[in-house]
Amino acid sequence: MSEVSSQPPAIRNKEAPMTQLTLSGKIRDFKDSHADFEHVIAAEKNIVEPVLGNDRKPVYKGGKGETTTSKENFDQWFRDAQEVNLGKRLDIVLKDDDGNGVFTFNDQKFFPIDNELFGNEGRKHNYHFTYEIHSEFTYQGTEKFTFSGDDDLWVFIDGKLVIDLGGVHSALTGSIDLNLPAGTTQLNKSLSSGETLVLDKGKNYSFDLFFAERHTTESHFRIDTSMLLKTLPIATLLVEDAEAKEKPSDMGCFRIVLDKPAETDTTVQYNVGGTATSGTDYQTLRTGSISAGETSVKIPVKPILDDLKEGTETVVLTLLPGKGYEVGDPESGTVTIADYVPPTPVICIKSPDPKATEPRKGEVCIDTGKFLICAEEPVAKDTVICYTVGGTATEGKDYKSINRSVTLPKGETEVCIEVTALADAVDCEEDETVVVTLQPGNGYALGDCCVAKVAIAEAPSQPPNYLLICLVLLFLAICGFWIFLYGAA
Repeated sequence: MSEVSSQPPAIRNKEAPMTQLTLSGKIRDFKDSHADFEHVIAAEKNIVEPVLGNDRKPVYKGGKGETTTSKENFDQWFRDAQEVNLGKRLDIVLKDDDGNGVFTFNDQKFFPIDNELFGNEGRKHNYHFTYEIHSEFTYQGTEKFTFSGDDDLWVFIDGKLVIDLGGVHSALTGSIDLNLPAGTTQLNKSLSSGETLVLDKGKNYSFDLFFAERHTTESHFRIDTSMLLKTLPIATLLVEDAEAKEKPSDMGCFRIVLDKPAETDTTVQYNVGGTATSGTDYQTLRTGSISAGETSVKIPVKPILDDLKEGTETVVLTLLPGKGYEVGDPESGTVTIADYVPPTPVICIKSPDPKATEPRKGEVCIDTGKFLICAEEPVAKDTVICYTVGGTATEGKDYKSINRSVTLPKGETEVCIEVTALADAVDCEEDETVVVTLQPGNGYALGDCCVAKVAIAEAPSQPPNYLLICLVLLFLAICGFWIFLYGAA
């Protein structure tokens, strides 16, 4: 096929001419029972949209619907799907054996996963798989890319569809010529989809290839290109510490790792999911920025302590495609955040001031009694403590009414209940009592001392008014003296 070999030479580095390119991709195996495999044989364009998705995956358009069944099924082709596909990394090497700047990979029996993953399913070869490659290149103005093979093949440059060989068919050939018109530094190439590919000489652009082998009995895969496609670092995700805790504070940790040092500052994109909420359950995660020359970055998961009973929550981080790297396996991981469940406070009661005194009638009580409700440790939240009130004293008559619950504030260890005695017209020889008994409730447990007592003493007897007595006696004495004088006269 003469069109395959008619490649313009690439601009070469005279000091170190390249003789081969290694492209790394991911291959996924499917069972022949998948609705889109071992189905209808037909070439079919427009199965995918002319612009690549934000996740650097093809977006399903449907075409005529002859060889595919649904968006849901198609979206499994180039994404990991449990029980639907199995995947592994696969590298291919393109060689420039002639030294003419054209790199070729040619396999006319392209069955790279025979007896692997789901296996051959009783056939001579494993015929049902997809393969995707992500790379980049620096546009030089002379590049050409040609593919010949079967079945589906889509090539995107800078996110634009430039080759569409969709469908189940025998070997077909498609090419894209990126030759820059003389005297210009920018290529504006109209594509059959209606999109325009704009490339500036000297700038880097993405290259994405998607291939599917969907039917017996042949598989051909040939690339000829003068594009100096780069072998991108492969980003994977490690979970260095899978368990975090709210209290005592204990961080979890992800680490994004490149299989080789980044050539330039590279930010690995990722998505965050799980049941935990960023900014509420854990601090916002740092970016996946890896400096040039480095191979990894840590992504700590720092829990935020709260008062909610949430149980164990999860932070799920999933790597996304981006510029300057390729996503490898594993691409996702989980850190759990253990909820802090404060210990149940143990509540007791005592009477630090166990005696109150009735005021005299018309006076205000100044000698109150006190109950003190205590927790062994500061309570984690406002806690309502319930109790009953009894004793020989009569509530509302011998002392002011007492509520049947009190709130122990968050962070405190004690709260006071005051007993204010009332003036009583009835003389009583014995003290009367107020007895408070703690009751079970929500958010606390009862300790050993659940009952306390305050005694109310009668008001002291009115002391004699000696001044008045003296005045009366003085008055009587004066009166007697005058009477005596009057009688004597």
